[in-house]
Amino acid sequence: MTPGARIKAVTELLDCMESDSAPADRLISTYFRSRRYAGSKDRKAITTMVYDILRARAALDWWIVQIRAKDEGPVTSRERVLAALILINEETPQGVKDLLDAGGAYGPAPLSVDERTMVEALSGKPLLDPAQPCDVRGNYPAWLTPSLTRLFGDRLEAEMSALNTRAPLDLRVNMLKPSAAHVRDVLVTQGVETEPTPISPWGLRSLGHQRIDHIKAMQDGLLEVQDEGSQIISLLVGAEPGMRVADYCAGGGGKTLALAAAMGNKGYIFALDTSKKRLSGLPPRLKRARAHNVELQVLAENDDLWEQAHEGEFDRVLVDAPCSGVGAWRRNPGARWRLTALDVERHAIRQGKILGRVAGLVATGGRLVYATCSLLAEENEDVIAGFLKTHPDFSIVPAPQVWAGTLGRIKGAGPCPGEGEFLHLTPAQNGTDGFFAAILERRQ
Repeated sequence: MTPGARIKAVTELLDCMESDSAPADRLISTYFRSRRYAGSKDRKAITTMVYDILRARAALDWWIVQIRAKDEGPVTSRERVLAALILINEETPQGVKDLLDAGGAYGPAPLSVDERTMVEALSGKPLLDPAQPCDVRGNYPAWLTPSLTRLFGDRLEAEMSALNTRAPLDLRVNMLKPSAAHVRDVLVTQGVETEPTPISPWGLRSLGHQRIDHIKAMQDGLLEVQDEGSQIISLLVGAEPGMRVADYCAGGGGKTLALAAAMGNKGYIFALDTSKKRLSGLPPRLKRARAHNVELQVLAENDDLWEQAHEGEFDRVLVDAPCSGVGAWRRNPGARWRLTALDVERHAIRQGKILGRVAGLVATGGRLVYATCSLLAEENEDVIAGFLKTHPDFSIVPAPQVWAGTLGRIKGAGPCPGEGEFLHLTPAQNGTDGFFAAILERRQ
């Protein structure tokens, strides 16, 4: 592909992301699947520029609006690409003109007069400027500032800056198979360098950015791709051999697999979800991992008979609740611009309903672990407060206490990050995705 054709591809992908809510990596994969002519260098260059623009969108838009002579409506993908060429790639105005002029039949249209004026005005400007408000420098919607300030206070800018970086590739060693140290040695022979994750005793962090889905260690079930924060949530459940465990909202089953490993295939786990499609990818993963104590169950959206038949049966119930996904913005940076205040409100209502629904599954003396990959108190602390008002038979077990009884007993685990009632994980503080967890115990 010519440089101009790459620029056109970046613009087309950004346009696609404006109208499709699928994660950026999935849209990019679909885009290239129908364009086999794009070589590996083309795909890498295009993907890199798309993510660079997504991670700088607020600043690019701020500069474009400053440069415009009048209000010309929403900023377009093409404007963002042109601004990124100047502000991120440090092209000269003449260089941008040459790139577009040389596009040919498969390239973008030449610069218009207004566009030439814009790139000339942007030349020499820094991407981040002291005049920009916090939401622009942090690359998040301005309407979220009160909620994020409530959580982070004067750490807001540092936290949002970390949430705008590239996430590492974390792997979870399958503890039903060899040890983490052995798997790490195996990976070296397969060309993958890793280091132990600082907190999770099951985790390895890749030191490169190579694909690992095709390596033999993955095919043999020695590993699963799982963020360290997600591994920690699974460990905090405290699932032990012989227990009865329910993984509610199991989805693709990443935490289900981790729970099976913690239980050593003894006891039983139900992987529960209202979507048969979401659960459909789990059976081959269970087979590869040699996890034999898991049963899948598709639930009805409301008043499920299975739930009624299993009241008070489970020692542990994990609810990995559907949420805004704010804590996972490193992996899906475009999602922040599709989130609305109404979305957050709807998530909180749904989360409260799910907690009310699963409460009956927990045995007396058992624990309910509520987790999200959101950073917003509206989906976390507020939801727990609402649940406890209507369920006085549940009480909070402080996260450090649970940590001492779970991760604290495992060699290689890090100390508990925080001293409050709940667990909060963030990229800036812990190097993980953003996670929240509350551990509740059902009393007599």
